Amino acid sequence: QVTECYDGGIICSYSSSPAIGACTITDNVYKEGGGMAIEQNSSPTVTNCTIRDNSAPSGGGIFIRRGEVDRDALQLAVEWLRAGNVFGMSPEGTRSKTGALGRAKTGAAYLVQQTGVPVVPAAIWGTETAVQTLLHLRRPRVFTRFGPVFELAAIDESDRMVGLRRNTDEIMCRIAALLPEQYRGAYAGHPRLLELLASTDTPE
Repeated sequence: QVTECYDGGIICSYSSSPAIGACTITDNVYKEGGGMAIEQNSSPTVTNCTIRDNSAPSGGGIFIRRGEVDRDALQLAVEWLRAGNVFGMSPEGTRSKTGALGRAKTGAAYLVQQTGVPVVPAAIWGTETAVQTLLHLRRPRVFTRFGPVFELAAIDESDRMVGLRRNTDEIMCRIAALLPEQYRGAYAGHPRLLELLASTDTPE
C-alpha cells in the first residue's frame, strides 16, 4: 500500500519496466502524477491495482509524459478502461499558452477505438489568468462545463488515420461547443462545430 506521500505514490523513470501488482495507491500528492508518474521511456506493467483519491496539478491519478512514453503507456490506459474505470485526458497533449484550444493529438480517439467506451466532453476556462489574479490577492474565477455523453463512429481499418483524425475532431468540436467563443482556437471555424452550435445552447 502506498499512501499519503507528498512526492507522489510511484514514479517510473529512466527506462524502467517494473511489474506493479496488487497495490492500493491512495491519497498521494505530487506536481505531476499524484498516484503514478510515467516518464523517460518507462513502461510499467500494472495489474490489479486501485489508484484513487490522489491529487496533482497534472494527472492526479496517472501522469504520462507525452513524447517519451508511447504505445506501452497507451496500452496501460486501454487496460484501465476495459476494467470499467474512468480515464481523463487532455487531447491536445500540452498546455495552451493562450488559453484557446490547439490542434489535438489522436490519442483519445485511439483509446475509444480500442475499448468502445463513451466520451464525456469537459471544458475548463479561466485558468490562464488564475495565478496572476491570486498574486493580486483576488479570487480567480475558473469555469468547468460538461457536455452530454456521446459515442464515436466506428473506424474503417483500411483508412485508420483518417478515421482517428475525424473522431479526434469530433471530440474537440464538442469541447469547443462548451467554451466561450474566444477559447475555441483551432476549432473556431470547423464545420462540425458550427453544426453543434446551431443545435445547442452555448456558454455566455
